Amino acid sequence: MKKLVLIVAAFVSVSVIAQKNTQIDSRLLVNKEVAAKAQDNFKNDPDAYNQMVYELENGWFVQPISNLTEGQKAQLLPVSDIVSADGQPFDPAVLNNPNEFNFHAYNFQRNATKTIGYDLGNGNVLVFYSAEKLRVMYSQNSSNQ
Repeated sequence: MKKLVLIVAAFVSVSVIAQKNTQIDSRLLVNKEVAAKAQDNFKNDPDAYNQMVYELENGWFVQPISNLTEGQKAQLLPVSDIVSADGQPFDPAVLNNPNEFNFHAYNFQRNATKTIGYDLGNGNVLVFYSAEKLRVMYSQNSSNQ
């Protein structure tokens, strides 16, 4: 009887773990280019897929514009140029709920080696880490788990 209970418990545990990551994060399906990369990574390179999800959750932050130097302020891009795929202007209010913000749904510029900031016009700045910095952050986060 103990063996049967142990086998059932093991089966349930394996089933739960296997179901953990069986669907692609819907935030990565908002445009064709990102969706194709996410689907390929999901099937063929799980670590690259996990890095894409990590980027959605950790690749950006908001800070007061007063924290920036004059040189940094001069490099800010205007958020007024940002629109969604269907042409809707970006509304900074979406940043109030970080779990719902999806930068892939907009035409934000991001860079491989340079941090990019957008003046939100409300005293805050939306900052995107460079891809290089994100790789380091992801690597450090993965090694700590």
